[in-house]
Amino acid sequence: MIYIRTHAYNAEKTLRRAVDSILNQTYQDFAYYILDNGSTDRTGELIREYAQRDSRIVPYYNKVNHAHAENPDFWNLAKKIPEGDYFCILDADDCYEKTFLEDVLRFMEKNRLEIAACGTAFWDGDGPKSAILGKKVLWQSVIADTPEKMDAYFPMIHWNLRQVWGKLYTSKAAAARYETELPDWWPKAYGGDTINVMECVKAARRFGVYGKTLHNYTVSKKSVSHKWISGREGADVILHAKALEFLKVTCGRVSEQNLCFLYCVYFNAVKDTLMVLNNADMPVLGKLEILQRILSHAYTREMLAANTSYLGVGTAEKQTLLREILR
Repeated sequence: MIYIRTHAYNAEKTLRRAVDSILNQTYQDFAYYILDNGSTDRTGELIREYAQRDSRIVPYYNKVNHAHAENPDFWNLAKKIPEGDYFCILDADDCYEKTFLEDVLRFMEKNRLEIAACGTAFWDGDGPKSAILGKKVLWQSVIADTPEKMDAYFPMIHWNLRQVWGKLYTSKAAAARYETELPDWWPKAYGGDTINVMECVKAARRFGVYGKTLHNYTVSKKSVSHKWISGREGADVILHAKALEFLKVTCGRVSEQNLCFLYCVYFNAVKDTLMVLNNADMPVLGKLEILQRILSHAYTREMLAANTSYLGVGTAEKQTLLREILR
């Protein structure tokens, strides 16, 4: 059986699409856990409607958004998956192609994988009509089930390690997630999904990416990634450190190629952080203090000094970033 989890907050406009994409799967042996996460619109009503129609839907209702104490069984579902079963996550504004569960499960079983990801199509969520913006999909499937393969394929599959959706997890892999109890170092602004995926892969090791687009992601400028949240610059640092740790655990080393690749990832993360910071509604002095922290961090200095030009970050771009930081 596959245990699927969706938490929805004010998602009345998109929830039907998400839920229907699960109910219409070609693989039907699943239990679908859906939480109304303290919504003020018709989200809770829609969940009740679906639960009355289909006994596989297990509904939960929060009075307060992200109040984990209200429904701990929902939030800790990943840690309670029976051995031999699987875990999956779907956001309330996304959807899966109808063969997602069947195709990815077959891919996992054929290659004895603990976690498998698929390709994603990105759709415009801000326009009057939905339009596809692009896709992230490998031209062929990749199996990273040994240290050597993970070391070689890491830059190719890194994107698939960054988000929890578009994946199936075995019970062993799913149990490694952080859920309601978070460590003190946990990133406060963003990046928790990436850390959770890497923790699951570290625990289970056998990871693969299916070369087919089976997940649909809604892109919106209203998402938290476009808003300044206190501690965002620290999240960039934590993610870089955790990626280095991931490689040391799964590969036994951080190769020069993968180190340069991660500098490129860090470069782009800092660039995005600066763009969001520039548009943030805060005093100039506060922005300068954050810029100083970014500039003075060892990772920033290492990245600016690294020879990463062959991976797409040249000297001119790094100088431009440095000017932005110093501006």
